[in-house]
This record gives sequence, C-alpha cells and structure tokens, in this order.
Amino acid sequence: MAAGADEGPGVSTVPHVRVALLGPFCVALDERTAGPWYRPAAKRLCELVMLTPSHRVGREVARDLLFPKLAPVASASALSTALSLAREALAPLGHVTNGLLRADRANIWVGDGVLVDVDAESHEEALRSALTMEPGEERDAAFSSALQQDGVLLDDEPYADWAATARQALELLRQRARLELARDRARGAGRSHLDAVIDAWENCLAHDPASEEAAAALVRVYLATGQRQLASSAVERCGTALEALGLAASPALEAARREIYGAVAPGGEFRSPSAVAPQAYHGKEERRVVSVLFAQLSGLSGEHGGQGPEEMKRRVGSALAAAIAEVEGLGGSVTSVSGAGIAAVFGAPETHEDDPERAVRAGFRMLSTTWPERGDDQDGRLSLRIGVETGSAVVGPLWPAAGAGYGAAGQVIETAATLQSAAKAGSVLVGPATKLATEGIFEWGPIQEVAVGTRAKPLEAVYMVRPKARRPGSRGERGAARSVRLVGRQTELSTLDDALRQATSGTGSVIFVVGEPGLGKTRLVQECRRRFMAWAGAGTGRLPLWLEGRCASYASSTPYGLYQQLLSAWTGVAPEEGDQVVGTALERALQAVFGGDAGHVPFLAHLMGVRKGGDSASVARLSPEALQRATFAAVEALVAQLASKGPTVLVLEDLHWADPTSLRLTEELANLAGTAALLLIATRRPEPDPGVSVLET
Repeated sequence: MAAGADEGPGVSTVPHVRVALLGPFCVALDERTAGPWYRPAAKRLCELVMLTPSHRVGREVARDLLFPKLAPVASASALSTALSLAREALAPLGHVTNGLLRADRANIWVGDGVLVDVDAESHEEALRSALTMEPGEERDAAFSSALQQDGVLLDDEPYADWAATARQALELLRQRARLELARDRARGAGRSHLDAVIDAWENCLAHDPASEEAAAALVRVYLATGQRQLASSAVERCGTALEALGLAASPALEAARREIYGAVAPGGEFRSPSAVAPQAYHGKEERRVVSVLFAQLSGLSGEHGGQGPEEMKRRVGSALAAAIAEVEGLGGSVTSVSGAGIAAVFGAPETHEDDPERAVRAGFRMLSTTWPERGDDQDGRLSLRIGVETGSAVVGPLWPAAGAGYGAAGQVIETAATLQSAAKAGSVLVGPATKLATEGIFEWGPIQEVAVGTRAKPLEAVYMVRPKARRPGSRGERGAARSVRLVGRQTELSTLDDALRQATSGTGSVIFVVGEPGLGKTRLVQECRRRFMAWAGAGTGRLPLWLEGRCASYASSTPYGLYQQLLSAWTGVAPEEGDQVVGTALERALQAVFGGDAGHVPFLAHLMGVRKGGDSASVARLSPEALQRATFAAVEALVAQLASKGPTVLVLEDLHWADPTSLRLTEELANLAGTAALLLIATRRPEPDPGVSVLET
C-alpha cells in the first residue's frame, strides 16, 4: 500500500482509491470508476505502476516492458501519450485524484496525497501472514480465508510478458499456502476431519496436477476409505501432467500406483499390477522419458582454404568422433550418425536420474573442448549446432527389418531435431522440458521461439550459456523447500549444532548424513548452513567459509571428480570451461590464499584437469604415486590455510557416487579435521560404498 501524508486543498480526508488487479483491472473511488480506457497502452501503464511494489516505475523500464519493439525515440513518445491518456481515464474519479499518477523525466509513480489499496497486495500479505503462523485452528482459518480469493492477476492481460512473472509468483505463493494447509490438516492441526483433509489435497492437485505429494496423499486417503477409483484418478492425473512436462514419476508416485493396482479388489480377488496396469514392455521395445540430443556440423559449404574433399572428410570424421566421445562419456547412446551430424539419447537403454543434465552438459563439452572458438569463422573451422529436449519416446530395436540398431521414436525426437536446425552456429538450444529439469545447473541466454511440426503455438526454447559453478545452498531451492520449517529432525539438528559450535571454537569433526533419496538430507544440510553462517561470524569475528561439492553419477570414474566440484565452487568457474578460464580463476584464488608461494599451483591445476605450460611437463615427469601424494598435500595445505583464516565447512554430497581417488583424499582431510577448525559433512545413501567404512570408524 502507498499512503500519502498531504491532503489536497479543501479536502478533509485523504482520498482512498481501490485498485483491482485480481481479475479485470479497475480503479475506483467511492462509487466512481476510472475509464473508459481508449488505448490499451494507457491501461497497461496504470496496471504496471500499480503492480510494482513501490508503485513507482522508471520510464526506461516502462518503455522496455510496454513498447519492446519500438525504437527509443518512438517508445518515449508512445509512453508520453499513454501517460496522458491514463490521466484522462482517471479523471472521472474527481479532482481529488488529479495527482494519482505523477511523473518526471525519470519515473512514473502514485502521488503522495492518495491512499491506494491494491487487492493483490492485500491478498499476498494475508497469505504470507498465514504462512508465519503456528499450525492450528487460527492458521487454518487464515489460509481458508486468504485462498478464497483466487482471481487471476491481471486476467485481462493474458499475453503481457511483464505481467506473467508476477502472475506466476503469486500462483506459487498460493500453491505453497495450499500445501501447508493440507499438510497441517493431515497432521491433525486445524480442520482435520476426513472431508477437510481430502478437500485440501484435492485443491492442491487441481491447481497443480503435477504435485506428486498431493497425488500420493490422496491415494493413501482414498485407499483407506475404499475409494479405489478416486485413488486411481488422482495418480493418473498426476502422471499425465508429469508426462506433459517431460518428467518421469518419482519412486513415491510409482509406489502409490503399485499400491492401487496391486491391492485386493473389492470382491476379494487379488489383482497384480501386471493384470491391471498397462505393460511397460512391448516385445523388446519400451516407452521411456529420455533426453534427446541432435548435433550438426556447420561451416561445410565450399572448400575452405583450398582444402580437398579428403581433408574435409578427415576433419569431419575427427570432429564427429570427438562429439561421440563426449556423449558416451556421459552415459548417452548414439542412435544415428549421418553425414555431418549425430543423434543421441540419454535415458535409454540405461536410465539415470540426471539424464537431462547429462545431455545439456554433453552439448557444452562438445563446444568447449572441440571447438573452443564457438562459431564459424573465415578460416574454415567447423562449429556445431545442437538441440536438446526431454520427453516420452518409444526406445529399442524399432526397425529390425531395415537393419537399424537401437533407436527412439516420438514427438521429442522431432522437437530436438527442429531445435538443432534453429540453433545458431556454436550454440546449444534447449527445449522447455529440459530447461525445467536443469534450471539451476546452467546459466541461460536469450529465448527463441521455434515452430515445431503442426503445433499452433511456437515452442519457447532457450540458449544454454555455460554450466554454473555450484553455489552454497543451491540445491533444495525449487518450490518452497528451503523455507519450509523442519519437523521431526531435532536429534539430527542437535548433533549438527554441536559440531558447528566445535568448529567455530576451533575443533573440527566429520559428520555423515545417511538416508534414502527424498528423505531430506540436502534440506537438513541447508538448515545447517543457515545456522553456521549466522553463528560463525558472531562467535569468532572471523569470516566463515562454506563450500559444497556434489559427486555426480556420470563422474564416478573421474579421478578427483568430487574435489573438482568443490574447487569449482570456491573459484566460481565450472570445470568444463576450459584451461584458460579455469586456470586463470584458480591462479587468482590461490594467489589470495598463498600469496607468492606458487608451489601448490601445478598440482591443484592437475586436479582440475588444467594444463599450465611448463608446469604440466614437470607434473608429467612424476610417477603416479608421487603425483597423487603431491596433489593430496596441495589440497590439505589449501584446506588448512582456509581453516586458519576462519571456521570452514566442506560439504561432500552424494558420496555414494564418489570416485576412489576422491574417497582416499577425503580420508586424508578427515584426519586434518581433528587439528583445525574444519567440519566435514558428507551425505550418502545407505547402501555399502567402497572406502566409506574407513571414514566412519
């Protein structure tokens, strides 16, 4: 809300203007309503100002949002016209609101002499207030009252990009409130009778059909009350929504589906899942969610620099061999090599939980390792155009009569091929399903609309720029996971609190967080990080350091793979970014820690896979055992130096995928934790892992 302090001349009260953004836009004072709006741009300008939290928007921002296709001079003129027409539309409210829409050369804002009550702001305040309350009848009533307002934000501007972000943020806040209300009722807080619990979960699923939590909860409730058909409907609605997004169902949802189809039928006859559910396999073919990559060499027209066809064939063959190596190195399957291009599938015949990441990362590695110049040039160098998308496909030996081997068929194949054709030279163009699955892992560039097949609406694809160096706390950010209060983890938090206090006082330790996937290991670690960053500086007066490294399933055979990720988080660059970028960032970071002592630089560069001129030759002369000892010593020296400057926490996630070299190095650092302000936190699954038992003793 924006409240004014000055009253207009001859007016005894501050005008109270009501603005409706939920549903059709409306500005009203008492019984009077603004309008008519002769120009859409005038109404949109007023909407934009009211939508901005401060009720103030810069002229340049308004021009860019409302008139993106106009040149600067034309957009400035259009904005001035829209402002005049907006004031004219507001005139029916009376002279007391003449200052409602103010402007100068830089900004447009709501005048100080007017009190503006925006329904969307009041709605958001009510939702956020309810989220901060303790579970119970009062919070249940607050949620129920706030969620009664379900109007669409700026419903009359469905195609305005500037309204889409705010509309999506509001819906995410509402869904968070719906889920909290349903969880409260399921735990017995608030209105916890059966009908109220079902209503809450159904409301969650209705607004987000891909909510696996809501679907699984409804399955449990409906099966408990003998309503098998409703349970089946809930799980199939969710499965269809996930498939439309190109996502696979989680183990929890698959377990719910098995519970439905594998339980006793109403007549007492047992029916197995295979008797009710569709078969997963049809002969040797099967339907799977896969990530598909198409790559095509460009720069082939003509004979570059007088090169003959033999030389061109050699260069194309060498380039394709390098591309295939990157695909297979990340667990993908090359299904086709034709002319100057390849097609590859990630997720079949072997499935991994991070197949979309593997596909996009393969595309980046193709560009950065084989064609570092990124793009065609006039000297005849080749570049790639790459398209990646994720979705359902039928995979297997699809056309044995034609002599074809393992392949894939489905809409996702056409989509990935079209993205490759539309991509710029030296780039990776990614479809929306893959982007959604890898959102926080890569940095993204401009969006490009691509027409695919007979789709009425073009696909919004986006260019991948580079992998992100892992940020502390970057996992667990999707949805509201990090802001949800932890429940039932007091024992674990108490143990972590003790370890944090010891670290801040100068004594290190090693903590293992062991649990099945989805039980909240990462969420627990992030809560630990929040406490550490709040306590450490206050407790010691020294700058705390929190670094995270994640073992990736595709790097389980890469020496030092875990510590490459850890140093990547420290230097701020991803390991795939090439020798020059990684080497420069590493040198800069080590200079800040060791000063003029460069003795550890070549060994840490070796760990990161960077070749550094003459240093790489001296490193290569060492025996494998001597090189490993020197590299371990360099890492220990670096960690000891960091811990000497302040309390330091190293988080090693998914240790069950760690390579043997990283496990041995972790054992060495565990010894260091006993003599320095160093806390090691490792997460892993409960299955036996090679090398871990030594650490736990």
